Amino acid sequence: MTHLRYIVAGDSIMSYAYEQGDVCGDASKLAASLIPTMIDVSICNFSGPGQRMCSGGIPGFGLTNQKTAITYINGGKNADGIILAVGVNDWGAPEVGAIEFINTYRDFIRFCQAQGMKVVVSLPVWNNEELMRKPHVDGYCTLVEFRHYAAQVAYAEGANVFITDCIGLKAEHFVDGLHLNAKGHTVWASALVSQMGEWGLWP
Repeated sequence: MTHLRYIVAGDSIMSYAYEQGDVCGDASKLAASLIPTMIDVSICNFSGPGQRMCSGGIPGFGLTNQKTAITYINGGKNADGIILAVGVNDWGAPEVGAIEFINTYRDFIRFCQAQGMKVVVSLPVWNNEELMRKPHVDGYCTLVEFRHYAAQVAYAEGANVFITDCIGLKAEHFVDGLHLNAKGHTVWASALVSQMGEWGLWP
């Protein structure tokens, strides 16, 4: 039996272990790098700065337009599962509406499930502006509301929800009120490994 293979699809938070002054630190300290040192699970980090779920009308943008690429992350079989860690950039983009976010997230979860993958939705981590109401094409929304939308869709589609506001992350784990530092990645990775074990998804 081969080890499990999971994809982490995130944004800049999952792309870099930030240090002070917006310096990108040691990539070996990323959550995606740490998880295989904690448990026998292989991780493909499919994350990038600015990544979000929706296109917002921009051709080719967003995870919604990366479905084919997701299917290329295979070997003898498709990846066993995917951890979706996006949403902050959807909330920060005026061209992305709440309705588009909900519908696109639902569609993407269903697509991944149709490929035989387990889906885990990691809700956006704490943000020092999360109560700020930002403009969108269909109204004003906070990150808290976008977090709620992602959770609602995930639960409705039978995906697992990784609730990140109760895993021990503190202000000291964020260099700028948004991006995780190395210690923050360790907290996130450790909590995820524990939660995945409780769900029976990981050994």
